[in-house]
Amino acid sequence: MAAAVQSGKAMGPEAERPEATMTSLLVLNGGAAVKPDKSGAAVHLADPLSFFATSDINSGDIVVFDALIKQLEFTSIRGIGFDRAMLEEAWPKAEPDVTVIRGSNYLNAELDLGAVLPLVRRLKGPIVPIGIGAQAARYSPIEIPAGSVAFWREVAGKCVSLGVRGAYTAEILAGIGIHNVRIIGCPSFYRSLRPSLTMRRADPDTARIGLTLNKYLTGPYASDRLKTIRLQRALIAAAARRPGSHVFSQGEREESLLPLVAPPERAALLARILESFDLRENAAAAALLGQNISAHRDVDDWAEDIASRTDFMVGFRVHGTVMALQQGIPGIYVTYDTRIRELAALYRVPSLDNEDFLPMDLPRMIEAADFTKFEQAYRENYAEYRLFLEENGLRHRLPPAVTPGRAAPVNLLPETLSPRFSQDTLETWFRGEWESLARSNETLRAQLQPRFIHRGRA
Repeated sequence: MAAAVQSGKAMGPEAERPEATMTSLLVLNGGAAVKPDKSGAAVHLADPLSFFATSDINSGDIVVFDALIKQLEFTSIRGIGFDRAMLEEAWPKAEPDVTVIRGSNYLNAELDLGAVLPLVRRLKGPIVPIGIGAQAARYSPIEIPAGSVAFWREVAGKCVSLGVRGAYTAEILAGIGIHNVRIIGCPSFYRSLRPSLTMRRADPDTARIGLTLNKYLTGPYASDRLKTIRLQRALIAAAARRPGSHVFSQGEREESLLPLVAPPERAALLARILESFDLRENAAAAALLGQNISAHRDVDDWAEDIASRTDFMVGFRVHGTVMALQQGIPGIYVTYDTRIRELAALYRVPSLDNEDFLPMDLPRMIEAADFTKFEQAYRENYAEYRLFLEENGLRHRLPPAVTPGRAAPVNLLPETLSPRFSQDTLETWFRGEWESLARSNETLRAQLQPRFIHRGRA
């Protein structure tokens, strides 16, 4: 893939800037319920215990939908998921003034949106994607299914510009002949409606750490699964030794069940979580994950919880760090796939890449994190986002930008966080990881050996 692309300012070849007359809004794949006062999004579960016994939720999707509700002006709003959009009986009876597609990882090799194409063709008004992204483990071409190619080409003809997540996504769309794009990042970054952000300073030694974790990273969602698990293991262990650390779950099933079940079942759930990060015998990690963890289904409650508990966020989930940053709370990413890498690059968020596999030394990471470039990038991206909404005729509540839109090309590489480690620290880190993996390998071999002996005798 190319190293950079210019900020997207192209418009559809036949599109004219529409008048901002939106009143009724249809959201495709919103992913949550609109609050009764239309102030944001939340997930309402009649029986959370039964729900999380078999399912989970994606809190990141809810944050994006919540941001759109806060940013857009409308008199009525309705959401419909892609699964329901395939059914004609679920289509809206009245034509909406504007349809928006809530951004997510829609450009990938597995998702075929061909079944939603009939609805898109039937809708007569503008259809505006906001924050769509390409998803892969590494920057490389993606074989987009034919149904999705037809879907996005139809959408591209019904909007002035498609709002895309970053430079990689713009290149993937260009590969299927779609060029009327504007790089806007993710709407969730502008959830606070602030034209600029000034990041607070965190004390390397005393800052309270917020963590977001993801034990399900695999396939197109991780360039190296083993490294993501080992780094999260090290992060949990480091945070567990530090007073005030808190874990923010993003709808994962076991973590969401922890506060809902009786103590015996809670112990079994906690054991499974610890096992997934190879922390079975770490009592401090057990205390952190068992006693200092939150799981929210209301985005406003989640934001308030982060603001009250966190001085510095370290994230393995995109929107956990976003929820801190958009409130002026410093946070960094550990990057491991194209989604998190292209967002970190666009906003110039200080980041560690899992491929580098560096120690999780929290004081040094906090000390090395400089948010000056992030503050500038945020102002420019905010301006781009506001231009995008207006060129597509979307009425909004965003205050005027304080800087013009982006002038320089958008890079694909994130802003590297470079903590300074001594040679002894690095050698100790890698030796410890090697020895830990060796012990795990021996344990696995001992567990499997009786099976092989039994089979041999059979």
